[in-house]
Amino acid sequence: MRQPSMIRLYQERNRRDYIVIKRMLLNSILLCLIAVPYVVLYIISIFYEYLNSTTLRFQWLSSSFGSFLFSLFLPLITTQLGNLLKSNKII
Repeated sequence: MRQPSMIRLYQERNRRDYIVIKRMLLNSILLCLIAVPYVVLYIISIFYEYLNSTTLRFQWLSSSFGSFLFSLFLPLITTQLGNLLKSNKII
């Protein structure tokens, strides 16, 4: 009698852990993708030993755009924030 309920409890815990790990990976991947243009331009500037002013502008633009995208995707990844925004009729 106890065995099936314990198995179900472990399955629920594992399912919760999987969801948390998946969200953490999505956040990490999204933040890494935001930093890719900056890193590429920085490496190029190291090889050419010259940092152009347009390069700096592009880096600022890409980081601002990445932060904007991250703030848009955050409610989709984090369910608590999504539920809060839905209850306030924002989304």
